[in-house]
Amino acid sequence: MSFSRLFSEILRVGGVAFRDQPLVDEKIGDADATLQNSIKLRLLDSDADRFLVLYPAANSFNAARLEKGLNRPLHSLRGEAFRAVLDEFESNGLPPLNQPGGLYVLLDESLMENETLYYCATEIGRGFAIRSEDLLAVVADDWLGMSLSDPSVHPSDASVEIPVVSVRERLKKLYDLPPMPAAAQRILDLRGRDDFSVEELVAVVETDPALAAQVIRYANSAFFGSHGEIKTLHDAIFRVLGVRAVLDLALGLSLGRQFRIPAHGPLGGERLWREATYAAALMQKLSLLVPFDRRPDFGVAYLVGLLHDFGFLAMAELFPQEMATLNRMLETHPDTPLYQLERQILGITHTEVGGLVLRAWGLPGEIIVAAREHHNTAYRGEHEEYLNLLMVVERVLSNHGLSDADSDEIPPGLLAKIGLDEEQVYLAADEVIQEGELLDGIALQLCA
Repeated sequence: MSFSRLFSEILRVGGVAFRDQPLVDEKIGDADATLQNSIKLRLLDSDADRFLVLYPAANSFNAARLEKGLNRPLHSLRGEAFRAVLDEFESNGLPPLNQPGGLYVLLDESLMENETLYYCATEIGRGFAIRSEDLLAVVADDWLGMSLSDPSVHPSDASVEIPVVSVRERLKKLYDLPPMPAAAQRILDLRGRDDFSVEELVAVVETDPALAAQVIRYANSAFFGSHGEIKTLHDAIFRVLGVRAVLDLALGLSLGRQFRIPAHGPLGGERLWREATYAAALMQKLSLLVPFDRRPDFGVAYLVGLLHDFGFLAMAELFPQEMATLNRMLETHPDTPLYQLERQILGITHTEVGGLVLRAWGLPGEIIVAAREHHNTAYRGEHEEYLNLLMVVERVLSNHGLSDADSDEIPPGLLAKIGLDEEQVYLAADEVIQEGELLDGIALQLCA
């Protein structure tokens, strides 16, 4: 069970009416939704009781005040403990609300200053609009009127807005990006032609020995069941991968090495490149299993997986100070949605930046759409077949700690829409995980 599903189940059990709100770029599209009238959740534990605290997203939670009011110590549930409680609720059902040994729902009094409250459930791709009076049906009466949070005034708090540079000025800075790597530009030029020769492709890739070595190493992996050692680019092209796959593989690897990003942290290079490399491999593998009449391009699928979070790399290049702050905020406020922190600290999200940069560089439309829309579960439009496959990949890999997906549940009907079954997907994921040594090596080279 996800946090969002827990909250929606509480609303359902309590008979609380709400309006569905569409999400746009992982936020509620209603112009009336603000940080002050948006609900933030905190799950705490104390002896046999658990507490779900609802307070404004603009505020910082005051644990000491709640402990004093309850006259007992509280423990904020995070990481494995947090997941264990949600799994318990998934297995045993929602515990009794507002009863000893169950789950108490506590409401910060400041939320009642708003007639309508909003909750952005990115994990399940929807938003809620709830009348504050209706929400009282699921709130513990004994603690009504408590102040459980404080307006955020310190820059270290996750909900503080840091308007160091306006969004418009940030967008202007996108033009200050380094030019596309020369090898990547030459590969992209070849990609736009139908008459290029294998020798031209080999000549471009060989100008970057590290890139050539990565392509050959990839061709030697168990993914492709190659017989005999692949020693040259010609072998990789003719015996294993094919021209288009080598073209797209080389393009992605070349672009990936353009930016340098700090190695550590929630958005550090080591984590980002590891997740990207595994996503690319599984995208590629699953694309070959899709029925032929709706099969996405093998090489493009790889690029979509590798570059879907490209916006983070560009942001690290353009806004290093703010990205360092974002990393710290994610470590200290793991329950705050990423998009919310991005908006507050940078005024723009990695999906927007990724789409803009890749479009400015002239990348294929499939890659641009994936970078721009991969957190938009409601997207329907051009190249959505790649987004559908990416959604499956990210959710399956989240079971292995290799994705920042909000859920590990594949949406009902999505596999049938793609043309895959669950067994195929999980077997393919296992095969990718077994190639961890190869993929970790590629990720480390991209991060170096």
